[in-house]
Amino acid sequence: MEVIHDIDKARIAHPCVQTIGGFDGLHLGHQYLLSQVKDAAAERQAKSMVITFRRHPSATLRPQQPVRLLTTLDDKLALLQSLGIDYVTVLDFTPQMAAMPARQFMAHILRDKLHATALLMGYDHRFGHQSRETFADYQHYGTLLGIEVIQALELPAPQGLHVSSSAIRQALTDGNITLANQLLGRPYSLTGTVAHGQRIGHTLGFPTANITPCEPLQLLPRHAAYVVRATAAGTTHIGMLYIGSRPTFRSLTEQRIEVHLLDFHGDLYGQPIRIEFLSFLRDEQHFQTPADLQRQLQADLQAIRKFEN
Repeated sequence: MEVIHDIDKARIAHPCVQTIGGFDGLHLGHQYLLSQVKDAAAERQAKSMVITFRRHPSATLRPQQPVRLLTTLDDKLALLQSLGIDYVTVLDFTPQMAAMPARQFMAHILRDKLHATALLMGYDHRFGHQSRETFADYQHYGTLLGIEVIQALELPAPQGLHVSSSAIRQALTDGNITLANQLLGRPYSLTGTVAHGQRIGHTLGFPTANITPCEPLQLLPRHAAYVVRATAAGTTHIGMLYIGSRPTFRSLTEQRIEVHLLDFHGDLYGQPIRIEFLSFLRDEQHFQTPADLQRQLQADLQAIRKFEN
């Protein structure tokens, strides 16, 4: 897969069947769309191309209320490569681009710079300034510009579930890891770096790695304890992860992300770590004493052992 970060330097030798969007989460609906892009490219002896954005468009359109992200750009690119896409073009969604009419965008970006022969549009997708066009408008522009515009099929709802990035964000906000993972088609993940903490877990017999997320805007599931799979320092372990403000210790009010890895002994400070959420474990709780918390952690440990295999 070739990643294009500067469209002015792009040298694309083949016509491309393209699709464009944020693709945050690259969930089952996105994957179904991309399978159609690949099929359409094969039928036309062209290459497949995904056009996406370095930052979510909401960061430009609504900088005070940007969308909480489901995937980092690096994760998105890795997932696109695993899906067999030929080209990925990463655009900077600037105010100038936001103001560009759809026809101009199709002519100057898709056709002139990125060699579009066809554009596959998601069933509910719109682009261009204020996004007022209908699908018939995009088809008309395409006819004038020599770009075939194709309406993609919607993913048949798996088990009656609506698949969308918004639905996944709501599931994570509710702590419904099972539903979020169903809609994604894989475990929800978080990447970060292990940072120093107050070593409270260590004093309780449950040393934890404190995680600083790589992407500050990434959405975290609601405050609770979760069963996770963590990969760090070349090894993978089941663990229990806590997101919250640690109400048992009233002097510690900042939100923390802490993971205890089963059967791990070593120093992870400064190391990158990847977390995959497997299941909700329990709600955030206030315990009367550290000893009460310690007993709960022992019970949690037994509950997550079943995930080791």
